[in-house]
Amino acid sequence: MKLKRISLTAAILLLVSITYNLHVLQIPLSVYDEGIVLTGADRVSKGHVPYADFWSMYPPGQFYTLAFLFKVFGTSVLVERVYDVFVRSLLSVVGFLLIRNLGLSNRLALVGWGMLLVWHGSLEYAAYPVYFAMLAFFVGVYFFLVHVERRENRWLLHSGFFVGLGAMFRHDLAGMVGLSFVIALVLRRVTDAHAGRRSELYFLSALLLTGLPVALYLSQVADLRTMVSQLIVTPA
Repeated sequence: MKLKRISLTAAILLLVSITYNLHVLQIPLSVYDEGIVLTGADRVSKGHVPYADFWSMYPPGQFYTLAFLFKVFGTSVLVERVYDVFVRSLLSVVGFLLIRNLGLSNRLALVGWGMLLVWHGSLEYAAYPVYFAMLAFFVGVYFFLVHVERRENRWLLHSGFFVGLGAMFRHDLAGMVGLSFVIALVLRRVTDAHAGRRSELYFLSALLLTGLPVALYLSQVADLRTMVSQLIVTPA
């Protein structure tokens, strides 16, 4: 009954979040970040490859996601904006579920949801890759906490997958999240005799298996030095 009530609340919050974020459809077009994403997605939909055929300091995730949506629904700013509305809305709802999973009250979880909703709703940067990255990281944190509670390493595989997925959209943030998780797992193993052995390896294996194939493919298509220059040197 409790799970059904939380699921119903999350569904209602998602509908409210989508309604609140509809204003994103009408915000002015951003020439820089949004323009880079739109242009890159359009080029990917035509067979071009990031870092080989065009410059970008962003990982490939947003380009390929939008390119797929363009293939299905047609190439337009509206398609990108609708996608952005759903990502922002899901992010605030996942924040609500994450707070509930911490054992806090439904009221505090609603406050957290509202803060996330207003915060992301006030940012006039459509299709900013960090939104999807944060969504993936939040889900990764959720599974990480399930592992901490149940002491089952299989949940770290789910956590590592979503952190790796987030790296496809913001690799720098993924590095910070991944490092934090590994440090937490190592410290727990050192301080808790009942902690699972080598649990950090489960997390790292899932993370690498998610991101490494993409990195290897791109390094074969594009020059590795060019990728390092665009993805690491330029943002730094």
